[in-house]
Amino acid sequence: MMLRLQLNQRRLDRFERVPIRYASLLASAVIFGFGGLKGQVPACQMSSRSPLVNAPSGMEFSGVGAAAVFSTGAVVVANRDPLALQFYDRDGQFVRSVGRLGEGPGEFKLAGSLIRLSGDTIALFDPVLQRAVLFSSDGTFGRTVSFRAPRNAAVGFAPIGLIGRGAAGWIVTSVVRARTTLGFSRDTFSMSVFAEADSTVRLIARVPGLERYGFDNGRGVAVLGTPLFSAGGFVAPAGADRVAYVDGNESIIRLYSIGRDAITLRAIRSPYKVAPLSKAIGEAAIREKLAPLNPEQLNRARPLQVTMLKYVQRIPSIGGMHGDGEGVWVRAYSRPGEPGQPWVRLRLDGTVQCNTLLPNDWRILGTGFGRIVAARTDDEGIESVVVQTIRNQN
Repeated sequence: MMLRLQLNQRRLDRFERVPIRYASLLASAVIFGFGGLKGQVPACQMSSRSPLVNAPSGMEFSGVGAAAVFSTGAVVVANRDPLALQFYDRDGQFVRSVGRLGEGPGEFKLAGSLIRLSGDTIALFDPVLQRAVLFSSDGTFGRTVSFRAPRNAAVGFAPIGLIGRGAAGWIVTSVVRARTTLGFSRDTFSMSVFAEADSTVRLIARVPGLERYGFDNGRGVAVLGTPLFSAGGFVAPAGADRVAYVDGNESIIRLYSIGRDAITLRAIRSPYKVAPLSKAIGEAAIREKLAPLNPEQLNRARPLQVTMLKYVQRIPSIGGMHGDGEGVWVRAYSRPGEPGQPWVRLRLDGTVQCNTLLPNDWRILGTGFGRIVAARTDDEGIESVVVQTIRNQN
């Protein structure tokens, strides 16, 4: 059963709204009953699964960070060692490699987020140089867009990611780190529009970011910077002029539509709910995380294990998200030892398309046009990238 209702204003007020000319907000919510999800939502129909192959010697995958899918089904992958963009055709065959370490045209210091723009142009965000480098679908360098020191930005403005480009400008994210304190604290994500024409930036919204936990280790306050089960927020592109944001604590996905005159906000209730975490599951997960340690290291880690068990009281509903111009993929947290990663595909109107289990050793790099691009590392530490095609995504 699906209900439509007006989003509670008090819930909206938990997010800081910025008094700028983009400030009109419209809100509605779509709520899905978790109990009926399995029986009513079709399974994603997996088609071909093909590896990306035939890269020349010296261009093997290492530290793969992101990928984008073109409308033709071709794929581009951002490799970090060697630093380059690698292009593959729709059949997974290597085409060419472009880019290198540097600050010149078509060069970058670090491969950050990689997004597809209209016309099959791609933009690679370099968080070190604070700029985006644009390439065409065949790897031809286009131009560079710098986000450094906008004329009207507050001191310390430093984007950490690029979400998209719309009518109002480039959509970028930045983060304000939480103070190191005992107990729970959360970073804050800021979403802004950067107008390239006059090099100005406008703040759109501030939303909760990653959650942290501080504890006394006897020498001061130590922080679990990446908690085992983080209830942090995730931000992802959802097509031109759209940003998807999710908070694992709230089980709410918010879609921001950013135009020249207004921001429209739609909230979608995730099919997955926050679940209580039993002590046995917590201990199993922590053992799995600490497994690489030798006995001596494990003994030293026991106080941390106790602290983590106190921290890990529940499993947030959502453990990851990827968006594209057609919809949003959302990952539910799964218990250790389960056969795969549960993912559900949501359309941009809030309806559920399909759900699936993906292999546990996959790390999703990007999605689009009925394809999922994922990296995996084998037992010998060798990385590979695969493309999974889905027939009933649209």
